[in-house]
Amino acid sequence: MSKLRKIFCISLSFIMLLSGSTIAQATEATIETETNSQWYRDAIENMNTIKSEKYEYTITNANKKEIMLLRAYVLEVDENGTYIIPSEYDGYKVTALNYFFLEEFRGYLYQEEDRSDELNKIKKLIIPEGIREINDPEYPLEPDEKIGFYDLFNLKEAILPSTMKVVPRYMFADCKKLEKVTLSEGLEEIDFCAFYNCKKLKKITLPKGLKVIRSKAFYNCKSLKSIKLPNSLTTIDRFAFKNCKGLKGKFRITKNVEIIEHGAFEYCYNLSGFRVAEGNKHFSQKGGVLFKINKKGEKIEIVSCLPSKKTENYKIPSTVKKIDMFAFAGSKYIKKIILPNKLDVINVRAFINSNIRSIDIPKSVRYIGDRAFYKCDKLEKIVIRGNPEYIYQEAIIECKKVTVYDHGNNFTYKDAKKCGFRLVKV
Repeated sequence: MSKLRKIFCISLSFIMLLSGSTIAQATEATIETETNSQWYRDAIENMNTIKSEKYEYTITNANKKEIMLLRAYVLEVDENGTYIIPSEYDGYKVTALNYFFLEEFRGYLYQEEDRSDELNKIKKLIIPEGIREINDPEYPLEPDEKIGFYDLFNLKEAILPSTMKVVPRYMFADCKKLEKVTLSEGLEEIDFCAFYNCKKLKKITLPKGLKVIRSKAFYNCKSLKSIKLPNSLTTIDRFAFKNCKGLKGKFRITKNVEIIEHGAFEYCYNLSGFRVAEGNKHFSQKGGVLFKINKKGEKIEIVSCLPSKKTENYKIPSTVKKIDMFAFAGSKYIKKIILPNKLDVINVRAFINSNIRSIDIPKSVRYIGDRAFYKCDKLEKIVIRGNPEYIYQEAIIECKKVTVYDHGNNFTYKDAKKCGFRLVKV
């Protein structure tokens, strides 16, 4: 939600709370509200803006004759539904767009008319060469605030220039008809939720030079069938490809990837495993399971598990000390897991929604995270051999059939009743 919308809603609530006060007080509050809602125009004034019939802009570099387009007042969409952002305007080169470039058309309550239908004419978006960023140095974004070209109802294709180094957060979020995106060499980062919930996105080529894929960048892109990582990539953030159910085959991890955060491939049910490029010093794979490795090449942590249908019993390698968050989330085929005697950590939601039937937790385990076993509907037996230094009270919860055999006095009967499992103290 934009800052302006929040100010409006807060102000409206404030006026309603004052409904029992005097008319003078309510009027005073209304005047103050209207003044506060000018934040955008005030910011524009401070930036020495120029307002024309089509755009509002500010000069960012007078010597180089560069401008940032702050606000569009006219959308020049051709008969085929193509909208090309201008590369030049009023004799200046357009090098940047403001976060809220399209806000005039979003249909918010403070506007005199709802122009959101004009956005629905856009089927193809072209951002031309020369535009480097979508930004607003004067305005710090809130964590859930969307910017850019999100929620364009009929957008099917987007082309971005080589001059853009970052696809901004929420850039195309909820563009549910978007099928094709062209990214150019020069791009270094795909930011948080950039293609979030683009359910029909089928094809995207990640260019050479891309280094980072941020959290939830391709979350719920259900139609994405394949994606090829460039050798330049170093980071895949948490939940980056979560719920990409269209991805098939083995996911290839390129040689320079150093970081893969938890849940990156959660609920990617149709992936059959991983391929790790020769020369990668941080990860290895075996039997559909992705591991972090140490300098000796030993498998020390399970990052993600995507075993084939044939795998019902799975023995974790003896060198593994940690099962990461969401590592076995939604795992369909494994029924029994054998843990190593040196295992140290079972992290938060490690087995959420998995189909395991039984698990025996060794004495070596010092930490069992919150909801490590959550909604495991087929889980029947958990044996806890030791007494972990830290075990969440709700480490085992909403597992309908499970009996917990507790050797270390880790749970009380009250805990068991609250979390919905049968407890046997051994």
